[in-house]
Amino acid sequence: MAAKRKTTTNALEIIDRRHFRGRPQMERLLDQARERLKVSEQLYYLRQAQGLTQGELAERAKTSRTVITRLENSNYDRHTLSTLCKVAGAMGHEVHIHFVPKKPVPAAKRPRKTTPASTRP
Repeated sequence: MAAKRKTTTNALEIIDRRHFRGRPQMERLLDQARERLKVSEQLYYLRQAQGLTQGELAERAKTSRTVITRLENSNYDRHTLSTLCKVAGAMGHEVHIHFVPKKPVPAAKRPRKTTPASTRP
């Protein structure tokens, strides 16, 4: 008998259960979105901490305000390392990249193939 799932009223938990959990492709997309959010938030908070507007940062980095706006947008997925380095350098920082092992995605449970006893050698 399957264990009954605990009920919840937490909207995020409900969305996770309905749309992401147990769906490797959706979980990968969610992980990618989280990574983009980390980058955009770090740039935003660093700029804010230095008291810079997007225009001022763009001027320092010798780029346009539009580029800074895109980099701070978590939906933007075309970041280039050279642009990130240029913008970070304009704020007196460096970009560091860390390679970490991927989280294993559990394989879908499949029933084991069994051979009838009469066909075994």
